[in-house]
Amino acid sequence: MQKSLLILLFFGIVLCGKVVGKLKIVCNEKNKVKTCRADDILMSVETKVSNAELSEPTVSVILAGAFEECAELTVLRLNLRKGPIILSKNPFKGLSWLSEIYFGDSLVTLYDDTFQSKLNLKIIKMRLCEFTTELANKFDNLHYLKELRIKNGHLENIKAHTFNSNKNYMEILELSPCSIFSIEANAFAALIHLVTLDLSNNTLMRITPDTFKGLSKLKTLNLTNNNLYTIGVTAFNGLIELVTFDISYNDLIEIASTAFHNLKIGDFMLNKNRFKKIAKGLFNYPNSNMSQNIYLQNNFIDKIEDGAFALSKKEILNIYKNPLVLTNRKVLQELKKL
Repeated sequence: MQKSLLILLFFGIVLCGKVVGKLKIVCNEKNKVKTCRADDILMSVETKVSNAELSEPTVSVILAGAFEECAELTVLRLNLRKGPIILSKNPFKGLSWLSEIYFGDSLVTLYDDTFQSKLNLKIIKMRLCEFTTELANKFDNLHYLKELRIKNGHLENIKAHTFNSNKNYMEILELSPCSIFSIEANAFAALIHLVTLDLSNNTLMRITPDTFKGLSKLKTLNLTNNNLYTIGVTAFNGLIELVTFDISYNDLIEIASTAFHNLKIGDFMLNKNRFKKIAKGLFNYPNSNMSQNIYLQNNFIDKIEDGAFALSKKEILNIYKNPLVLTNRKVLQELKKL
């Protein structure tokens, strides 16, 4: 509905222009990129270069087919209006060689047909306008997308199968900050090659056993600065390649003692939470000898159980700024061995 109104508005402007005068079309050329716009509407772009930066700080609308004369483009950096911008249907038609696109500080409104053309895009970096509240169907035609970084969004809920099998090349996914408070089961299940998942700076409160289902190749998981308060036994089942785990700056009071038992995590960032006790099994499990660095500073830890770090060989164990008083001889001996 919103998109239809915008299109009607545009044609209304054109019709009015026929009566009271033509729209003023302004063409500029900079860095071998020629642009033509009518007020804040980008009408056409021409360039023969492969790596282009387009600077039109007043543009807020990109018309369909605006880049049809840019067939050789492989990298496109857009410096448009810093506020919301509108992408008309299929605005990148003709850019069959485009592999990277960066939207700068603009706030993009996405539609299901924004990336309708079968582009070879591998990297997208953008900020989302508040009118884009979900990602389902938005990138379905981008079969070779490897890196998607979305900053500033109002997604709230990531629905099941948001990322379907077309995205099985994706290796890096960043959704931060995007106001995400819930993730449905199997939301990322098709991303079988994902290596890095960044969900930091959201409002997540809960992780279920199916939240990260299918991510068997994931090496880095960033959940810092959310509202998580507990982690269940099977929350990370299947993350068998996880190396770096950052869940700092949350409200964690408890992690199930066997939550990490099938993992090979090397770096734990658990600082700035609300832990009061380190249970024996949390860092004492079959693969715990692979963990090198544990950061627990700025919690409320006042107790470490016997054997909590018995199998660990740490390079760094940071328990600074906790109300911990070590009187247990066994625990002291364990810490001395680290």
